[in-house]
Amino acid sequence: MANVVVVCVIILLSTFLIPPAAIANPRTELVYKFCGVERADNVSQFNQNYANAVAAMESEMRSNKFSIYGEGFSPNQIYVLAQCMDDLSKEDCELCFSAIKTQLPGCFPHISGRVFFDGCFMRFENYSFFYESSSPQDVKRCSDAVNLKNDQFRDVATQVVKDVVNMAPVHGGYAEGRRKAYGISVYGMANCWNTLDEKSCSDCLLNASSAVLECLPSIEARSLSVGCYFRYSEYESSDGSSFLFDTKGAIFMYLVFILIAVGVCIFAILVGYIVGTTIHDKRVKHHTKFNCNPLDLESSVMKRSLHFEYSTLEKSTDNFSEEHKIGQGGFGEVFKGTLPDGREIAIKRMFLTTKIRNEEISNEIYIIGQAQHQNLVRFLGCCFTDDDSFLVYEYLENKSLDLILFDPKKKEELDWKKRLRIIEGTAEGLEYLHNDCQVRIIHRDIKPSNILLDAKYRPKIADFGLARFNIREKGSAPLVIAGTFGYMAPEYLAHGQLTDKLDVYSFGVLILEIVSGREINKFPADDALDTLVTIAWKHFKEKRASRIIDPSMKIESVDEVLRVVQIALLCTQESPIMRPDMTTVIKLLTQEKLEVPVPSKPPFIEDSFDGFERGGSVHRHHPSASSVDSCRYYDTQQDNVSFHRHHPSTELAIRFHEENEEFFRAQIRDFGAYYDDSRLQNERTPFPSFAIVQCSDQEPIIPECCKGC
Repeated sequence: MANVVVVCVIILLSTFLIPPAAIANPRTELVYKFCGVERADNVSQFNQNYANAVAAMESEMRSNKFSIYGEGFSPNQIYVLAQCMDDLSKEDCELCFSAIKTQLPGCFPHISGRVFFDGCFMRFENYSFFYESSSPQDVKRCSDAVNLKNDQFRDVATQVVKDVVNMAPVHGGYAEGRRKAYGISVYGMANCWNTLDEKSCSDCLLNASSAVLECLPSIEARSLSVGCYFRYSEYESSDGSSFLFDTKGAIFMYLVFILIAVGVCIFAILVGYIVGTTIHDKRVKHHTKFNCNPLDLESSVMKRSLHFEYSTLEKSTDNFSEEHKIGQGGFGEVFKGTLPDGREIAIKRMFLTTKIRNEEISNEIYIIGQAQHQNLVRFLGCCFTDDDSFLVYEYLENKSLDLILFDPKKKEELDWKKRLRIIEGTAEGLEYLHNDCQVRIIHRDIKPSNILLDAKYRPKIADFGLARFNIREKGSAPLVIAGTFGYMAPEYLAHGQLTDKLDVYSFGVLILEIVSGREINKFPADDALDTLVTIAWKHFKEKRASRIIDPSMKIESVDEVLRVVQIALLCTQESPIMRPDMTTVIKLLTQEKLEVPVPSKPPFIEDSFDGFERGGSVHRHHPSASSVDSCRYYDTQQDNVSFHRHHPSTELAIRFHEENEEFFRAQIRDFGAYYDDSRLQNERTPFPSFAIVQCSDQEPIIPECCKGC
């Protein structure tokens, strides 16, 4: 049934993708050339890497009129993209590429450059730029000649520009158009580079169209962007190609094609439905124990052209060798791979063993598919086998923030300017998730290990396995509390309250870690119950907040750092209502004239700690608190009917997740506390539970010390 639908889609798309005829003309007129300012460390090596890349791209340019390639190693690594306009023939494209590749070496020894010909485009950088759709160097070119019929020409040109902008993203990134009115003819052409998806192409062309319309009443204008090319003119392109939709007859012809294709598809679907229904029912019965299974996921991503073959991933990592492993967690491993076209990728291999893991993988694919932003890691695709699932992302050279920030030597690379850019970039990514995405998304696990850095230390938020849409419908399943202890807001811990203020709290903790260069639970403290948040608050109240600043960090203005610390304390206030939203946080970070409000206290400090007495073993004022000799047990559920009570007389108060015992031990070791959601596997206790076990200082801080609870 799926195959029938795919065939129908291909038939429908083919009605729009009939390529225009072209007269031999490679269109090698130089339109624009730009060279960067940064210089290569080793010029001769950089030049050689460029030559190797261009040689490797020639065959793909001949066959596909497009190629991307990466060559060499940092800091002299080079990434190259070349693409011909879609209306160019393969023969003309080969000629255009031969000419344009000789232009870029004129930018050496600089490490970036781009050249626009009328028929093709080429760019090189020392970082992976393939998915960029805009840059500060984007320009427009307006002709000196103007049309004397100012208002009429403006109306016709504006309409043809809108037509082309709307058509190109849904037709493979290319469209042409023509309109006639008032005795005026205006032509338009748009071409997105093949690395952009439909949304990025649309965004690029919207910016480009705004730029060229500023040229009116010029009779010709071009927008030259890192992601697309846009042109309108009084005359057709110089190869004499016929434009799509240029007459009513052409429109009628396409409508006829569509009607025929739809008729064929309806007939095919009706025939396939009989067979497909039977197969579908069998699959549903076979997979009823999973809400989301690899077959469903694979089918979904196949439709979005995000599927990777297992053999491709295997070759890119030398059969997932240890040399290519760059990280490992409780549920899987991360490998660095290199695709045949030279692109470097990060492959997350996750072990599909439980319903929860299936749901998290499905959730991550769906969430990150909805969200696209320069400060979110780019999801490239996935692959599923019987045993494992693989999620493929763009590779970021500097990996995760924690590997640099918490390394005594590496963190010296992060001066205050870089750290501030990381803070601001992360804030912009969160602000996008909360406000600018199709639906509001709560990440739920903002921490240094989930902030990835590219070669220029620009941050990208990663790991959306725990992210959730902030939509709760009647009858929806109760929320399982999940995250990393120390970064979770108190209202979320105690009541499962899920709002964007949870991410704001985590972001505040992240800021303090970036400023101090210390992990949340490893800041020197006199009191074992203190964390970086409570210590920062105490220093702030005593007007000595500068004591938490990382002494190894190069700074120009201590006042600027202290201002950011105060913003962090605003984000970590106990009351979620008092915390600013991410839009306000960005304004406070970027607009120095704005006064930063005085924050109120964070949770778990003094009287806000709900009666926890630092010398005692019992939460005295909590009605459901219990104690035994070596452990303190706190059941936060009390008598709330929305929670399932876990009686402290159970032989082991905290149960291990079978597949995640290592994570549990780490939580106990680092914090002496851990939340348990394993009882949710029991269908008789459908409500989320939460418990904290606090081991006493006299016993070893390991899970075994809590058996007596």
